[in-house]
Amino acid sequence: MIVTSNSVTHNTTIKSLIKIGQVDSNLDVVSAAVVSVASTLGYSETFTSQTVIGINSVGIVSTGITTTTFDRLEEKETQQTITFNTSGIAATSFVGFSSLTESKVLSWISSDTLAGIRTANETVLLDIKDKKLNPLKYEVGPAKLPWS
Repeated sequence: MIVTSNSVTHNTTIKSLIKIGQVDSNLDVVSAAVVSVASTLGYSETFTSQTVIGINSVGIVSTGITTTTFDRLEEKETQQTITFNTSGIAATSFVGFSSLTESKVLSWISSDTLAGIRTANETVLLDIKDKKLNPLKYEVGPAKLPWS
């Protein structure tokens, strides 16, 4: 399942399942799943610099501005084990192990849980981006007194 928010793309998948051999009359019951949320953030970083274009016959330097843009991609993956309540499964709603799909297992996970993982990944990625684009905001250190 792919979701995009705030220019961050989140790809949610099931990495593995844990099953119990038998619960009541149901065989091979999934009791937990490892969910992965792989988030990516693409952005551009632009640098400008002054370059020497040439020197004329009387020694005057001619300069210009050069702009260079780099495309960046930041990634953050979080895996979390989600346990499912396996007691009292109704025979009418039970899905046999061989009939399970990834989307079915994902539907068992609370949307609040998935949103929390996505938000945490997004916060990390936006912070990385901001630190790269605005490094002076994060520059902290001792200051020499301006009147010394």
